[in-house]
Amino acid sequence: AGPEAAFIQAYQQAYGKSPDLPAAQAYMTMHLAAAAANQAQSLDATALKKVLGENSFETVYGRLSFDKRLIMGIPVFQKIYVNDQLVPRDNVTGGGQASE
Repeated sequence: AGPEAAFIQAYQQAYGKSPDLPAAQAYMTMHLAAAAANQAQSLDATALKKVLGENSFETVYGRLSFDKRLIMGIPVFQKIYVNDQLVPRDNVTGGGQASE
């Protein structure tokens, strides 16, 4: 029994069913963010990146660590739902662009 067992039990008590993947990912993300902020003693992005790049964290998926290259250099590609379609954040009119 580890952190995943406590999470599953709490989720089942609260919602009457087992957690799905998005619930587990949200739980892990919030706990990871809190652990990093506590360790950094800051919400500054540079301080958080440093903590994430130099440490590993126990999560519901097991021990998690980040490659420093991922922390410092990969651009983020964001998508949002518009009219029931997942589109790039900068294409808020919805619908994909067909390419020939």
